Parts: sequence; structure tokens; C-alpha cells
Amino acid sequence: MKSELAGIPNIEDYLNSTNNTLSVQTVSTVVVTEGVDFETVKTETGKLSAGTEKITQKGVKGTKEVTYKVFTLDGVQTKKTVMSTKVITEPVAQKVLVGTKRVVAADKNGDASMCWPVKRVARSYVSSYVGDGRGHKGMDIVAPAGTPIYAAVGGTVTYSGWDTSGYGYKIVIKHSNGYETLYAHCSALYVKKGDSVAMGETIGAVGTTGRSTGNHLHFEVHKDGRIKDPALYIGRD
Repeated sequence: MKSELAGIPNIEDYLNSTNNTLSVQTVSTVVVTEGVDFETVKTETGKLSAGTEKITQKGVKGTKEVTYKVFTLDGVQTKKTVMSTKVITEPVAQKVLVGTKRVVAADKNGDASMCWPVKRVARSYVSSYVGDGRGHKGMDIVAPAGTPIYAAVGGTVTYSGWDTSGYGYKIVIKHSNGYETLYAHCSALYVKKGDSVAMGETIGAVGTTGRSTGNHLHFEVHKDGRIKDPALYIGRD
């Protein structure tokens, strides 16, 4: 029925106007079943080589029943709050053994005084030497991520951790007669400051941490604080 009163719009016209639509808000309760992530428990063991892991118990996700209060406005969800949670099945933790045994695998070039500091693997090569025209301080040995890094000669670890100057994760070993060796861009460190290591002992893994364009070991030799050419001590390949 049309309104007869001047100045008062017809109710049907008012409701049909795009500027005067009525919003509909609803509140509902929803019950859903969700997964519960399992935790991973790692235990160190000297029976496995450093850098290796073994799963002794596979993790299994649990389940839980979650009741939500859901708010919608004109069919669009605007808010969802948890009202209650009930665990249906408990998750089973994943158990992992982490190797700590540092393997000794000395690999020397002829009568070189130090061993080759990276495990020889396919696709490994020297990409840069000292004195290559760009002020490079060491030798870069390309190898896949995770390839074992060896102590070039026996000594004491004086640094093992993150370096903020661009080396990323690095290791420094002090040797006799004023020598030090440095191993940079590691993806993993298997030794800590104060550890004694033997020539060829596994100390870390190849990576690309810090300022690096790809997976490789940056290896330096210092004598009385001065940079030396590593090729004189380990050979060139």
C-alpha cells in the first residue's frame, strides 16, 4: 500500500533502495576435528657419524575436537573464537638419534703438510685461489651442501659459531708454530671452542651461510697472523 502522508517514503521503496539495505548478523556454533602436531625429540649418540641422523620412532599426529563460535555479517565470517578443545588422540613424538662421532679421514696430496679440508665428492672443484685479482684471502672449494669438512691439521678449536663479517658459520683452529686455519660458510658445526681435533677429523659441513653465492668451503691458512696461500699447504686440487 502506498503511503498517503507527504514526505514519508513508501516502506517498500525504502527497503528496495540500494542505500538502505538491512545487514544480517548471525552467530553459530561449529564443531570440527583438527590435527595436533607431534614434537621431535633428538638424542645425541657417538655411534653415528657427525652430520647423520636416524629416526628410531616415527611421529604420529594426534587429533582434537574444537568448538568454535562463528560470527558472520551478510554471509561473510567476521570473527571466530574457540569455545572449547577436547583431545581425541594424543600425538606420538618422533624420536631421532643425532650423530656426534667425528670421523678421521685424512686425504693428503703427496707430501703436502696439511690434508685436503673437504671430502672429495662428485661436482667438487676449486673455484678461487689466493691472489686471483680481487683480494681473496683463501681458497674456495665448491661441494654440495652437507659435504663433510675436515681439519686440515690437528689443533685446538678457538672459534666455532656465527661470524658477522660475512663468513657465516665458521671454525678457526689453532695449530703449532703460529699456524691457524679458518673454515667458513659452513651449514653445520660439529665442534665447539676448546675441542681438540686430529688431522682429517670431521669438524663441520659445507654450506652457503654469510656472504656467499653458492655452497662451498672458504678455507684460509694464517701464519703468525698473516694470510698464506693454502695451495702451498694442501695442494691445488
